[in-house]
Amino acid sequence: MLTKPEILHGEFTNCSACKACMGDCCQWSACENSPLDFDNDTKRMQQALESGKYSIDYVRTSLKSFIKKDGYLSLDLNHIMCTPNEALYIRPKNANRPLFDILHTDTAEGPCVFWSIERGCDLKYNERPMFGRLIIAVAPHECYPLYNRQNIANVWKPFTPLLFEIAKKNFPEDWQPYKDINFRL
Repeated sequence: MLTKPEILHGEFTNCSACKACMGDCCQWSACENSPLDFDNDTKRMQQALESGKYSIDYVRTSLKSFIKKDGYLSLDLNHIMCTPNEALYIRPKNANRPLFDILHTDTAEGPCVFWSIERGCDLKYNERPMFGRLIIAVAPHECYPLYNRQNIANVWKPFTPLLFEIAKKNFPEDWQPYKDINFRL
């Protein structure tokens, strides 16, 4: 299981830089949680997802984990588990998106449900997802993440089977983007 590294005890918020760009990253998409945000507790993860404010997303390195199954496009959990740098993970929901939210395009998918242009982030700094806390804002539109997609996949890999089962139970069959590509779990 993960332990909290020392770097997590510092705050990297540069409010003036974030205000100047009007939370561009938060308008684009919600940031990623770490299992540590839930104390590695699967019950707390499930409660967050049940709250309607969090979603399950997918870090992938290729499209090889997408397979045709019974006439539908689906995900191959075995492939995800055997592929380095791929995993399902939890993050705050993007507004108007489903609990299982793995379709991404080049357009904005947010804003994050905890963010508004008037107030900024509704979460206190220590309540924000780890990967949002570990972005160093040095100037407007100039930020450096201390964690990357590989780190996210590595820390969430042990929880991927559980998240896959939760996603299957809560799959939004009526969500039009999934219907458009004939995707189902």
